[in-house]
Amino acid sequence: AGVGNVYKGYGTEFAGDYVKAVTEGRRLLNAEESEAAPADDEATRSLLWGEGLQALGQGEKAVGNLQAATGFWTKNPALFKAGVGNVYKGYGTEFAGDYVKAVTEGRRLLDAEESEAAQADDEATR
Repeated sequence: AGVGNVYKGYGTEFAGDYVKAVTEGRRLLNAEESEAAPADDEATRSLLWGEGLQALGQGEKAVGNLQAATGFWTKNPALFKAGVGNVYKGYGTEFAGDYVKAVTEGRRLLDAEESEAAQADDEATR
């Protein structure tokens, strides 16, 4: 009974991680729609999409861990394999979110440098 309760606890924790990740992803995507300024609309949307993908990847990993643990303890190889697959899909989705977020932040930095250089050129010509 003790070992079973330990693994039930892991399952509950994974389910909580999934709910938290999905809720965070939805919150970020909703914030994108309500808080985006017109000038930063595209950059903000991309940044928040990256964060949303990261949260979705975390949720996929949590569900996969729950499926794998359940499949292992119930001796259900199909569920175990599906869980392992979802864990790896979660890593892929989270990586895609990291990529989108990094590219968006890089663009913001380049745009900021260009505007600072333009201001410096304007001041130099005066």
